[in-house]
Formats: sequence, C-alpha cells, structure tokens
Amino acid sequence: MSTSLKAQLAELTELAPSVHATTDRVNSLVAQMEKVLVEDMAIGLAAETRAFEEKILASKARVTEHLCLGSIGNQEQIHVIERTWTKDGGLVAEERIPWSSCERGTRLKAIAVLPDLVANLVADAKELMQEANLTASKVAGWINGELVTDEPVAASTPAPTPPRHQSNGRHTSPPRRRTKK
Repeated sequence: MSTSLKAQLAELTELAPSVHATTDRVNSLVAQMEKVLVEDMAIGLAAETRAFEEKILASKARVTEHLCLGSIGNQEQIHVIERTWTKDGGLVAEERIPWSSCERGTRLKAIAVLPDLVANLVADAKELMQEANLTASKVAGWINGELVTDEPVAASTPAPTPPRHQSNGRHTSPPRRRTKK
C-alpha cells in the first residue's frame, strides 16, 4: 500500500463517524418534515423539486433525480423520483423511491433541496386555492342564476333572465298578460 492510500484510508476512518451522524441527522429531519406535512397538516397535495442530480449515460440518455412529496402506493411520503430521458428529451421511465430505500449519497444530496420542496408546495397550494376559489365562485353564481364569465359583459348587452314559470319540470315562457282594447 502506498503512503497516500494509507493516509486516505486513515482520513476516511476519521470521517466515517461524521458521515454516519450527518446521515442520521438528515434522515431524522426528513422524517420530522414528512410527519408535519403528511400527518400534522394533512396537506394532501403533491410537490416536487427541480432535479438535484443529473447523470448522462453512455447512450447519451439522462437520468434525473427530484425530491418529492406525494403518494407511493396509498401512502403519502417524501421520496425521490428518478426519471430516465432519451437523448432527445423523451421520458422513458419514472421510478418513485421511498426515502428509506435511497442510497446514502442520494439522501445527502437531496436534503439540499428540501427547502425548495416546501416552497414549491406553498406556491402550488396558493395557486390551486386561487383557481378553486375562482371556479367555485363561478359555479355558485351559475347555481344562483347569475351570469359569471371571465370576460366583462358589454354594457349594452342585457344579461339573460332565467325562466320565471315552470310547468311539468319544463321551462316555459312567462304567462302573457292580457291587455284591454
């Protein structure tokens, strides 16, 4: 064995406990975050980060890894999605890997984007709520007989009036008033 190899092995021997401690800390923090999001908040929304790892294969295909909150089977959890892309950019495969099944190196890289995952979840929740509230207001308006559109109605265009008289479940014109001659 060369002296430099012995020195490197000695350094790894010193680093190993720190690597294990850091991994344990990262695992604990991800478990705590998962508990907050899935159990305590029961947010029920999915989100993912930009790729935190990208590998180019010999075939020029790419593999990207993204940190995610979402379902694997019937269980909401923080996990990693590994996507394989053709050299032309087409998606070939997608695999959802539970956090506990990820390699140590993957977990140590993925923790760096955990704040991004939470930020994306916040942004997605706001966008979904805004869209859902807007749509719910429109639907409520339709149910109440109001004209609700995305575009303003021109002032000269009268709003349609709902039928005033029903007979046998069918809409009919309102009864005519007789006028005296």
